Amino acid sequence: MRKTKFTDVTHTIKSAGPTRRKFLIGAGAVASAAAAGPLILTPGKARAQGDQIVVATWGGRFAEALTKVYYKPFEEATGIKVVVTGAPDFAKLTAAVKTGSVDIDVADLASGWVVKGEETDVWAPIDKKIVNTEGAIPDAVRDKVLAYYTYAGGVGWSNKRNGEEGKHPTNWPEFWDPAKIPGRRGVRTRISETLEIALMGDGVDPKDVYPCDIERGFKALDRLKDDLQFIAQTPKTIERISQNECDFTYTYNGRAFGANQAGIPIGFSFKQNFFGLGWIAAVNKSPNPEGAQKLLAYLFDAKRQAEFANTITYPGTLPASMAMVAEEAKPWLPDPTAHDACIENLDWWAPKFEELTKRYKEWQLT
Repeated sequence: MRKTKFTDVTHTIKSAGPTRRKFLIGAGAVASAAAAGPLILTPGKARAQGDQIVVATWGGRFAEALTKVYYKPFEEATGIKVVVTGAPDFAKLTAAVKTGSVDIDVADLASGWVVKGEETDVWAPIDKKIVNTEGAIPDAVRDKVLAYYTYAGGVGWSNKRNGEEGKHPTNWPEFWDPAKIPGRRGVRTRISETLEIALMGDGVDPKDVYPCDIERGFKALDRLKDDLQFIAQTPKTIERISQNECDFTYTYNGRAFGANQAGIPIGFSFKQNFFGLGWIAAVNKSPNPEGAQKLLAYLFDAKRQAEFANTITYPGTLPASMAMVAEEAKPWLPDPTAHDACIENLDWWAPKFEELTKRYKEWQLT
C-alpha cells in the first residue's frame, strides 16, 4: 500500500469545496470543549507520581479540546490522572534533563525544538511496544517525537471591527503593508513561523520559502517593526484581537474556529497558510515514563483524532480519521495541498534554530 505523505492528509475533505475559503460565523454545532478538566498547575509546581502524568501544553481552547478528547477519556481508561501544567519551555526542559530534576512527563513541542531535543536527548525514545502509529503519515513518526495533528497559521482579525473587505489583510504581503491597511499587527515571539511569514510578506512565493533567506527575512521584520506586537502565548493571538489590543495577528485556524464557537467573531484567512505538524514527546528521565508512553499511544486513534478535528479543526495525522470528520467542521479545515501553502521544513531549522532564536530575541529588544 502506498505510504501517505503530509500533503495527502486532507485530500478526503476536498468535497467541502470553495466554502473552505470563506469565513463562517457560527459554523454548525460541533462538540464543544468539556467544562470539567484535569488539575491545572503552574510550571515547577507539579511532580508526577506513578498514578499520574504531568503534561505541558499550549493552554486555552487547545488545552480544553485536549482535555475533552484525550485526557479525560485516558484517565477513565487507564486510571492514570493527567495533570496539565503551563506552556512548555524548551530551555527549562533541557536544563531539567541535564540536572535530573524533570517534573514534566509529556510536552507539546514547537517545531524548532524537535531535532535539537532529539540530538540532546531531551526527548525519550518512543517505546514501540506501547505506542502503535500504524497508518499514520510517515512525516509524523520519528524515533523520539510524534505528530498527532496538523495546523495552519494565517492572518486573523476581528470581524466586529475590521470585517469588511479591504479592512483586514488576507495574505502576508498585505499584512506587511501598513500603509495600505493600517493597524496594529501581532507576531509570535519565536523565530520559527515568524521568519517564514516575513519572507512571504516580502514577496517570496510560499513554495520558495525554503531554504530561508535569513537576511531578507530580518530586513522584512525591520520594515514592520514599528507596527508589531510580540505574542508569546498562543491563546493571546486571539485574545489581543478580541480585546482590541491588536488589530491583526498571526494565529491558527483552530483558534479562530474555537473563538467563533464561543461567540467571538474572529476572521481567518486561508491564503498563504503556514502548515505545521503538532509535535509531542515524552520527556527523558521523567517521573512516569511508562505513563507518558501510554498517553502517546492514546493519541493515535482515528476516532479520537476525528473528534479532535471536530472540536478544534486541527486534522489528525491518521488519514483514516478524515472520513469521520463532521460536515460542519470541514469548511474550517485547512488544505496543505493548496498552491500557496508553505509547509514547515524541520531539517532546514535543525542546525539554525538555536542561533536564530537568540538573534530574534535580541532583535525584539533593540
